[in-house]
Amino acid sequence: DFRYVKPVYAGSDFKEESDESLHRELSDGTFVDIWGVKRKKVNWGRGSYLEVIESPLREATNVREIENHSWPSVEDFDYQSISRQCSKYKDLAIILTGDRLTTRASVFKLAMYLRGMDKFLMDLVLSPKLVEALVGKLLEFHLEHNRRIFQAAAKEIDIFMLGDDFGTENGLLLSPIYISQVL
Repeated sequence: DFRYVKPVYAGSDFKEESDESLHRELSDGTFVDIWGVKRKKVNWGRGSYLEVIESPLREATNVREIENHSWPSVEDFDYQSISRQCSKYKDLAIILTGDRLTTRASVFKLAMYLRGMDKFLMDLVLSPKLVEALVGKLLEFHLEHNRRIFQAAAKEIDIFMLGDDFGTENGLLLSPIYISQVL
């Protein structure tokens, strides 16, 4: 049997939603996440999902604009909370995860959310310096976030889960050559 753990968000700007992502609801009923990505709730079948409606770095034209974006801070997470969570599950396999939209160590998917899928895919060919800056900022957050997680609870975590989307049901979204730019 498995149990999932992740650091508790301790900041004041966002709250954890029922899908475990960190969002702030805006007055127009839309949501913005810790990366600045704006979404709207879309009902579908018997459920709903949050669809990206605004990518905050869509109009960025240079590296400085990427660097000056309001990036989330690792200081907003309580990393000691992981040990407290793990202590409840002594006889179970513990999986470290983040929510699937904001903190699961995704780089490719988050880059597409921040820039817009079409822009990011074109940037791989037309603006590699923007890709390098964007991926660099995402890695900077994720590497420090995960370093702090493992510093707090490495001996208690059995499985480290991360995920990204490089393909569809029918194949890759792009050539492996370009995927290697993101990894």
